[in-house]
Amino acid sequence: MARRRVPKIFSFLFFTVVDATLTANSDTGASTFCFSVVRPGDEAKLLAQQFFEGIGIFGCDEYMIFSSIPAEEFFQPAQWGIKKWPQVGPIVHVVPEWDQSSWEPDVRTMNKVWEQVIAVGLYQQYDWTLKMDAEVAFLSPRLKDVLTPHCSTLGCEAIFLATGNGKMFRQVHALTQAAVTQMGQNTHSCKEQVADTSQESYLLDCLTLSGARAIKEPKLLADFTHATVAVVCNTSTGSFYRFPSWGQYMSCMGQAGYSVIPKSPSNPAKVSWTRDVLMKGGYLRPTIYCWALVQNAGEEPELMDWQRERGLGIFACDGWMVVSNVSAVEVLQGQAWHTNVTIINQPTTVAKTFVSKNGGIVPIIPNARVFEKAWQAVFQKGHFRDYDWTVKLDVSVAVVPERLRAVLKSRCPHDDCGKKLLQTFGKDLEGPVEALSNAAATSLAAGLGQCSSGPDWDKQPENEWLAACTSTLGITAMSTPALLSSFHQETPRPCDTVHASFHPFPQADEQETCLEQTGYYYIQAPATTTWTTTRTTTSRTSTSSTATTSTWTSTVAKVAPNSIFIWERRSWQRLLPVWVITMENEHQGIPFAIGLVAGISLLISIPVYGLCCRRPMQPARSRAEELVEDPGDPLIQGGSGGERSP
Repeated sequence: MARRRVPKIFSFLFFTVVDATLTANSDTGASTFCFSVVRPGDEAKLLAQQFFEGIGIFGCDEYMIFSSIPAEEFFQPAQWGIKKWPQVGPIVHVVPEWDQSSWEPDVRTMNKVWEQVIAVGLYQQYDWTLKMDAEVAFLSPRLKDVLTPHCSTLGCEAIFLATGNGKMFRQVHALTQAAVTQMGQNTHSCKEQVADTSQESYLLDCLTLSGARAIKEPKLLADFTHATVAVVCNTSTGSFYRFPSWGQYMSCMGQAGYSVIPKSPSNPAKVSWTRDVLMKGGYLRPTIYCWALVQNAGEEPELMDWQRERGLGIFACDGWMVVSNVSAVEVLQGQAWHTNVTIINQPTTVAKTFVSKNGGIVPIIPNARVFEKAWQAVFQKGHFRDYDWTVKLDVSVAVVPERLRAVLKSRCPHDDCGKKLLQTFGKDLEGPVEALSNAAATSLAAGLGQCSSGPDWDKQPENEWLAACTSTLGITAMSTPALLSSFHQETPRPCDTVHASFHPFPQADEQETCLEQTGYYYIQAPATTTWTTTRTTTSRTSTSSTATTSTWTSTVAKVAPNSIFIWERRSWQRLLPVWVITMENEHQGIPFAIGLVAGISLLISIPVYGLCCRRPMQPARSRAEELVEDPGDPLIQGGSGGERSP
């Protein structure tokens, strides 16, 4: 796998300061299984809006929904004015004989819910089980930051979180996996010995009877039900209650850090909760290979030229590939001199048509054939094999690279994650971002011909074709709400600090604003410099693992853009200046003085390391090295050309 390594002296200087913090959060923190017991009507509408946005319980690693009626009656998106809804929405588990005369489910109802949660057993795959009311606003990454310190690296004990006076929170119940297991083993004893009072008292007594310990954590929930002052959702609490309307809910989320108001230094939300996934030894994992199909006219060439200059879009990934049907000069203009374009012999524009779907006539773009050619080009080039994930990105997607890495890591915590395709909105595969694990991309490369031989296969949109193709090849589809926030034109809203990518933003100024709303800082670029690069590349084919290696050295000018984007985080690759105090540093508990000393030590160590400590080694693939791409080679059978570099 292609990896980026941090010199050992850097690790020696910094790991002793923040190793515990990074270890606790490197895999995006404690894993969570969330469920809600929701009444039909207004609560169901609020839950549907959360689902559309991919937040609330849908931002947890796994979730379940319980109600008194099935999903087809529970969700009414058309009546609520929700324009987009997947073909297969969330599953609703029906709780029989639910007495809805009271505002909250009674003890008997909650017993049935817990029995079903334990019987299904999804909770056993996650560190924490959380019962969340629909009207509780929370950011899943921030909530994980509250939960994570209560579990050691060896696992979580049988504990549950309680208020300052040792009682259960009313709207949020947080139990470790071990606590749920012990409670399930003592269900009969609980029914016999615990009084039927409120569900919080019953659960507290049952957990105590089961041997689980209460841990006081006042930062789990801020309850504003009886607040006598202005309600403010801060950035140090895990969740907030009560926000029954969508406007109130999103206002709280914004205060808590869901999005950033650009160029507003007093904004408490000016913080990012994600960070690069740094493995022990200084490796960034997983590694990501990105590619894009670019139109030869319209807005895409100009937008990609802007992204190339700033290292954004596919150029923020560890490896990348540009596919088009014209040369680099026509696609990338000013940035063409150090960027190759893989040319396919296929028109990239396809006329819109109309089909009958779900009882109505809907427009589609049947572009499966052109993307089949593009995937074929990626596979024949073969570089995807050297990376953990292969991601197809539309040019109009604004990408937060470090958060993309964290999202992929959350779906593949181990090096070998099997054949996986990440879905985005609900159970649908959205075309702007398509992410395949290494095993899935390898399987697709071998079986691509099977997916382009059936009748009318090329009359489909490319995302529907790819979804059907991967399903046929036995590739597992996983719903991943944090991967993409889409439909920004149909439903205007800010970009946020939770999702990894956003679509559509076809203009450069739109992408710039979107990235600033996610937490990027706009910092003046350094002076023009030069890079002297020695590279060894390996070319593979889709059917062979035999490597052909060539090495060359070149010196090219690095064109300094007018400005660059730098992610607000502690990263070993692209540190903010040491004098910049960020809220994330404070959140991690890193005093500014330590950060300043460490930063100065780093600056001093660089020339020392260069003079005395550097040893010859195989260079890792870095952004600087990507300024010179591989020379072109023939790609598509029957095509008229290959990669070209002017």
